[in-house]
Amino acid sequence: MKYLILGLSITGIWATSATAEGTWILGAGVNASQSPYVGDKDDATLFPYFAYETERLSLSVGGLSYTLLDNQGLEVDVLLSPRFAPDFPDSDLFAGLDRDDAAELGFGATYQFGAAYAELTFLHDITDAHEGYEGTASVGYELALGQLGINAAAGVKFRDANLNNYLFGVTDGEATATRAAFDVGDTTTAFASLTAVYPLSDRMFLLGEVSVEDLGDAAKSPLVDDDRLADITIGVGFQF
Repeated sequence: MKYLILGLSITGIWATSATAEGTWILGAGVNASQSPYVGDKDDATLFPYFAYETERLSLSVGGLSYTLLDNQGLEVDVLLSPRFAPDFPDSDLFAGLDRDDAAELGFGATYQFGAAYAELTFLHDITDAHEGYEGTASVGYELALGQLGINAAAGVKFRDANLNNYLFGVTDGEATATRAAFDVGDTTTAFASLTAVYPLSDRMFLLGEVSVEDLGDAAKSPLVDDDRLADITIGVGFQF
């Protein structure tokens, strides 16, 4: 999901020359993320990035987006996105916890009014990895400072109990003497992000993103030792 969001941010902030024939974007970046899990260390990861975009289709390492409707400021997309299994620490607390990667299908709807926009997304597991869903509602604003494009957004995420327990929960069968059972339940939490894109040439650009997300009741899980997540990404891309 993370890289799908980055791909959509790139498209939204910096209009490319994508046509029906398509545009490729290749790049790499560094992601520094705060782990929510007990005993885990925050780390930085180098990742590759690619995307293929047409007027309706966006395909990247983070998933697929296809535009069904684009009319008078309203855009409606079908979304298909991977959700990779939680990267639990290698410690006794997490021993025996097993999660599978998931694929999630849903939709996104964005209404643009001037430089501001409102967005709704909904994704549901179609692989039985967690059988849950996540919805988001956000507002944002895009502006240009010279050549620098900026997208600021804030909103709320709704996760059902199935997805929350996949990420942070402990079932009765997974409980041990040192790991109590914990049912997260449904949550509604806040998030905010700031994304910036700066063109280095007609084809090359720099991208940076900072995001913060509240964990809500998930922070009470015995697997979790933080009440919010912070994430920073810096990358470079080349389009052709």
